[in-house]
Amino acid sequence: MFGPALVIALALIVPFAMAAFRFAYALGDRDGHWRTSSILFGSTLALCLLAFLVGVMPLIGLFAGVWLSAFISFGLLNRCTRRSLLIGNTMALCFVLPSSLVLFGHLSLLEARGIEPDYFTGSADQLAVVQLLAAASLLIGCVFILVLARTLGGTYPATEQADRALRQFHMFAAFGMIYELLDLVPLSLNTKFPFMPYFLFGGSVLLLLFFAVFTLSTTYLGAEAFRESENIDLERRRRDEMVRMKLYQHEATIDPLTNLNVRRVGREHLSRLDKTRMPYLMAFLDVNGLKDINDAFGHAVGDECLKAFALALAKTFPDDHVIRWGGDEFVVLTESDDIDAFEANLDALDAQFDTPEGTHPVRFCYGIASSALGDSDTILRHADEAMYCRKQAGRTPACGGEVQ
Repeated sequence: MFGPALVIALALIVPFAMAAFRFAYALGDRDGHWRTSSILFGSTLALCLLAFLVGVMPLIGLFAGVWLSAFISFGLLNRCTRRSLLIGNTMALCFVLPSSLVLFGHLSLLEARGIEPDYFTGSADQLAVVQLLAAASLLIGCVFILVLARTLGGTYPATEQADRALRQFHMFAAFGMIYELLDLVPLSLNTKFPFMPYFLFGGSVLLLLFFAVFTLSTTYLGAEAFRESENIDLERRRRDEMVRMKLYQHEATIDPLTNLNVRRVGREHLSRLDKTRMPYLMAFLDVNGLKDINDAFGHAVGDECLKAFALALAKTFPDDHVIRWGGDEFVVLTESDDIDAFEANLDALDAQFDTPEGTHPVRFCYGIASSALGDSDTILRHADEAMYCRKQAGRTPACGGEVQ
C-alpha cells in the first residue's frame, strides 16, 4: 500500500503547492497571505490525497475536499476578495481536471481492452497504478498552473478593467468544478452505461478545450485592460502635471497676498514695451507708514492694508498693468500719454483698511514718469525719484505725487 508510487505522488504535492504560490503571487493582491495559503493548501491536499489513495475517501470526496481546501486556504484566508476566490477555484480545477483526464483516460483504455477496473479491492499492482495516476495528475496540474501564471499574470495590477476581464474566467472555473463533481455521480452510485468511460473522458477533454479558450481570451482581455489602465493612468498623470504646471505658473507670476502680477512679469512687459517703442506712462507708488502699522497692530493688519490698496489699484486701473514691485511698492503701467487723466485716477484712488481702532485710509505717495524719458530702466528710476522727492518733502496726504 505504501510503496514508491505513493511516495512519488505525495512528494509531487510540494511542487504543486509552489506552483500555486507562484500563480497566486502573479495574479493576486500584493498584500495577500499567499505563502501561508499555499502551505495550508498543500497540507490539506496531501491529507485528502492520502485518504483517497488508501481507499478511505471516494473520488468525489477527494475532489470536493480539494475544492473546500482551496476555498479556505486562498479565499477565506485572504478576505474572500474576487481574486482570492478566483485563485482558489483555479487551483482546485488545476488538480481536478488533470485527475479526471488521467483517470477517465485510463478507464477508457481498460474499457477498450475489455478489462473491468477494480482499483481499491484489487491487487497491489492496481493500487500502484492509481498512485501513479495521481502522481501524473499532480505533474500535469503543475504545468497547468505555471502556464496560467505566465498567461494570466498580465491582468496584474488589480484594476477595475482587469477584474472585468477575469470575471468570466472566474465563472468558468466555478462551472468547471461543478461539472467535474457531477461527472463523478454515476461512478459514486456504481451506475454504468455503455461507453461511460468514453463519455466521461470526452467531457473532460471538452472542458480542457474550453479551459484553454477561456485562458487565452482572458489573457487577451487582461492585456487590453492593462493597456487601458495604463492609458488611464498616463492621462491622469498628464492632467495632474498640467494642474501642477498651471499652479507653478500662477505662483511664479501672481503675488499670493495681493493677487497682482509680480516684478518679473512687470520686467517682461517693460521689455516688450522697449522693443515696440509704444508710448506709456509709469506710476511708482509707495504705501506710507506700513512699518508703523505692523508695529502697532501686527503684520496681519499690515497685510490687510496692502491687500486693500492692491484691490483699489486693480479697480481703478482695470485695463492697465498693476504690479506689486516688492514690499510696500507698486507700479502701474498704462499704454497712454495722457498724464493728466492718469494723475487724476491716482489722486482719486481710495483704499480703506480696518484696525482695532477703526477704519483708516491707506496713505501713499506716487511718482509718474513718461516713456519719452528713455528706456524702461530710466523711466523706472525717474518715477522712483519723483515718488521719493514727494515723500522727502513731507507731503503725505491720502494721495499725491510728482510728475517727471
